[in-house]
Amino acid sequence: MASAANPCGVYLGRVWDPEQLAAIEVEIDRLQLVGDPLGEWLAIRTRLDAGPLAPAERALLRRRAVTLREALGPALVLAEDPSLGRPAALRERGLLVDLGFDAATPERLAAVFARPDARFVLRLRLRGDAELLLDCADALLELRRPAWLRLLEFELPSAGELDGKDPDAETEAARLRMRAGLLDRQPALLAAFGELFSVTVDDAPLGFASQPDPTKVRTRIGRALADPDRAGKLRAIELLLDQALSQSELVNQLRVPLIRVVTREHEPQLRQRALRALDQLGPERASVFALLGEWARDHEDSELLAWMSRA
Repeated sequence: MASAANPCGVYLGRVWDPEQLAAIEVEIDRLQLVGDPLGEWLAIRTRLDAGPLAPAERALLRRRAVTLREALGPALVLAEDPSLGRPAALRERGLLVDLGFDAATPERLAAVFARPDARFVLRLRLRGDAELLLDCADALLELRRPAWLRLLEFELPSAGELDGKDPDAETEAARLRMRAGLLDRQPALLAAFGELFSVTVDDAPLGFASQPDPTKVRTRIGRALADPDRAGKLRAIELLLDQALSQSELVNQLRVPLIRVVTREHEPQLRQRALRALDQLGPERASVFALLGEWARDHEDSELLAWMSRA
């Protein structure tokens, strides 16, 4: 929801700040020291997600991860715990990074954020009754968790989902109450979560903490471009191509990893998007494209030559 209004707030898969990585390692070590099998599972997922592995080692780790997942059951898979309202969840390195509640309550939030694998949630989507959503905002302020939250989104059910209620009067009144209540809480939310970039209500941005640090944006995109995961590279380039970020200076600072993508990757969509990003270069564009043309001719890369002729 926030991505349309705030492309800078979208987290990139497999991209973490150094302080986050250090905190993740500390948490994994702590869990393993107390004999919690979740610690071993997180250590394995981190190893699997962090970079390339020999096929035999990857197969061994995956088998062990499956065994641990079956043993942990509801302690690991949120959708298998009905007391939490079966939230939707996405993980990176085994950690919960994206959580969505269709029937959010303060109790469910407290139960989830008491979990050690929920310390690093980046995006939180809360849906449900207006008054309960305001209570959830208060609960977040009290819990001060997750510490790494970036995007916070609130959504009321559509009029058709409100049984027995006048869709025009009841829904709009609830929406106004929720928006007013969240506006009152916005300064406290932004103060509690220092990196929180946006708060949205039904797709509409409620407010922004600040413009994103250009250095952090560049660093995160650069890390994603160097990641062996091609999906992570593609997400990074899509973020770079967004109108809000398509500045020649930023592309120029990232031209080396972008050139590597164009010349070393084999997936056409990924290469083509990287070439489109390089097309955003200012005065450097001509020299970079000349080098790419020479490389394409030397390597008989007809695909790249065709794209460049159209560019």
